Amino acid sequence: MTGTLMMQKVASSTMTLVNRIRSDRCIRPGFFVLLAALCMGNRVRGDEQLFESKVRPLLIERCHKCHAGDETKGGLRLDSRTAALQGGDTGPAVIPGKPDQSLLLQAVPP
Repeated sequence: MTGTLMMQKVASSTMTLVNRIRSDRCIRPGFFVLLAALCMGNRVRGDEQLFESKVRPLLIERCHKCHAGDETKGGLRLDSRTAALQGGDTGPAVIPGKPDQSLLLQAVPP
């Protein structure tokens, strides 16, 4: 498989994932703001506390069913900051300091 063909296949599967996430009912208004805070990483003082107090409860409420525990959709766990940063089958869900490159934030509708 050529490099270009492989990149097209990865891009296609990533867009399919993004479209599937966009249609998922776990995405609600306000979700984007909290996930953006997660993406800010070390630039935010006390980012772990912010995650635990604001982001994690929302992810548990809205996404825990499919993205927590041992069996998760797409291999993506969202039940801890570390797991969210690690990502799933398509790579990191969140890239600290680079929200434009974070797949999870790209999947959230404006």
